[in-house]
Amino acid sequence: MNADDTGPPPAQQTGRALAGRVLAQRYQLQSQLAIGGMAEVWEANDLVLGRAVAVKILHPQFANDPVVRQRFHIEAVAAARLVDPSIVAIYDTVDLDGCDAIVMELVRGRTLRDFLDERGALDP
Repeated sequence: MNADDTGPPPAQQTGRALAGRVLAQRYQLQSQLAIGGMAEVWEANDLVLGRAVAVKILHPQFANDPVVRQRFHIEAVAAARLVDPSIVAIYDTVDLDGCDAIVMELVRGRTLRDFLDERGALDP
């Protein structure tokens, strides 16, 4: 966290409480895009490179679970090794004050859920 941050660390906050927070003195969280069982995804502004990014933040209840945190890190490393125009790029990882996050390329558009809801299940 940078010196301008106030309040509890991100690992203890959820939802709107994170809006405006800056992770690693670099990624300013703007708006929540999605929430899942293990993490939530935020649109953020990379203050160093001046670009929009997506930040996947592990839920607070996993902050003290070393197994889950290690899996989250392995996910980031594995995804970063994949290079293809159809796969989002991984830019960075953040591990501060029990806040684990993966910073990645922000892709705008429809979600897979939106597509499946509209079209139905895909054929095998």
